[in-house]
Amino acid sequence: MRIGVFDSGIGGISVLIRLVRELKNAEFVYYGDNENAPYGNRSDRDIIKLSFFAANKLLSYNADAIVVACNTASTVAGSTLGKILPVPVFGICPPAERELSKSKTLLLCTEATAKRYRKYEGVNGFNVYPVKGLVEKIEGDPLSAEKIDVKPFLKGITERYETVILGCTHYYFVKIGIANHLRPNKITDGENELVKAIKYYPKLVKNEKSSSKNKVLFIGYETDKNEHMFDKWFTE
Repeated sequence: MRIGVFDSGIGGISVLIRLVRELKNAEFVYYGDNENAPYGNRSDRDIIKLSFFAANKLLSYNADAIVVACNTASTVAGSTLGKILPVPVFGICPPAERELSKSKTLLLCTEATAKRYRKYEGVNGFNVYPVKGLVEKIEGDPLSAEKIDVKPFLKGITERYETVILGCTHYYFVKIGIANHLRPNKITDGENELVKAIKYYPKLVKNEKSSSKNKVLFIGYETDKNEHMFDKWFTE
């Protein structure tokens, strides 16, 4: 089985790492659209257009399924991709519905994602905080992302939250900094739901063993940077 994965840049590497670890018999093709990052500041029309371009690029590499490893693209374009593409499409979305009934929750995300989740604001203390500039900062020097001071990007947050949802895959690489600054009881994201959806999709996950050689192919923009980011974090 060959799974195509795409993101606006290096954020989706966090999802790719999880998938490679969980789906040991699969091959992967990763399309990083670093040149157009971030998607979260773009119009819905642009996000859908860029998502279709990325997905079709992956289909040209004979992908058996497409993983949208971007919360923004999943939220805005995921449903449309699923209706039109000839293979199964899986997206990663903030698990807001799961968490807002359990505890006071904060969703950190892009502006495009925030528009879809503001309808939940006020439910059991749920709040949405669109983070400006953090994705660009991470993309600028991804190999040192864990050293980024996140405080300037979160300065508008004055309350304490029990749960923080990382609603952008880029934030995985500054997760420790976010945890140290906001000090929630739990930090979560949509990766578990994504992995389960793929693992239990009928007839998709096959038992044939694939070679470990060339298990992950990187295409798109800045492939060297994306591959180095994968190698660095996969071994940690």
